[in-house]
Amino acid sequence: MTDWLRPPRFRPEPGSRHTRARRRRKRSRGSHRSSARRSSIARRNPGWPAPSARRPPARRNARATHRFDLTPRRVDLVSEPFDVAIRVGEPESSQLIARPLASFRAHLYASPRYLERAGEPREPADLKQHECLGILRAGSWTLHDGTNTVPTPAGSRFTVNSVGMIRRLATLDMGIVPMAKEIVADDLSSGRLRRVMPQWQGTPIPVYAITETRLLPAKTQRFIEFLRERFAQ
Repeated sequence: MTDWLRPPRFRPEPGSRHTRARRRRKRSRGSHRSSARRSSIARRNPGWPAPSARRPPARRNARATHRFDLTPRRVDLVSEPFDVAIRVGEPESSQLIARPLASFRAHLYASPRYLERAGEPREPADLKQHECLGILRAGSWTLHDGTNTVPTPAGSRFTVNSVGMIRRLATLDMGIVPMAKEIVADDLSSGRLRRVMPQWQGTPIPVYAITETRLLPAKTQRFIEFLRERFAQ
């Protein structure tokens, strides 16, 4: 048959149901692709990412491959070829499925030089006089002391969308940061940061595995199970 007599091929739109189904079939053949921000995950799990390292050799799938995108961007699970995204913080309302992986306790930290320059806060009300480094859209902090819960305005010249950058700003004497102890462990041991207002702590920081659908291939389910086990250590 000549080209001009060949019937036209069906080409689904990039975001259509047919395109997503074809992408899922292609991914189910053994290749697994994930997205995560390395600064927040790797500090809690130094061996990240190594999902097959803890599996007995007989249980490993020699044909399975794992590809990770560790750039600090929010991927689109509907239009991009990702199986799962690891996100820190409460998920936004959407059609995506959020599976809880872990929850970190948040405490307040600052560098000794910042505290020497700006003074050390003792109560939540004192934070109004300080640079409070936070994630975008986090205009206030909720602090707990075991008895009281206090919403506290968190004003700062700096608001970013990277946990690693916020931590870096704190080590550069730029303000007070709410952070999980596991993320700043090296900074605490080296003296670059120290805990502020130790009787108070922030709202726990959740970590979720985000997927496009509720029904997952076995390889993706095993990967999420591995993450839960690793975070629990």
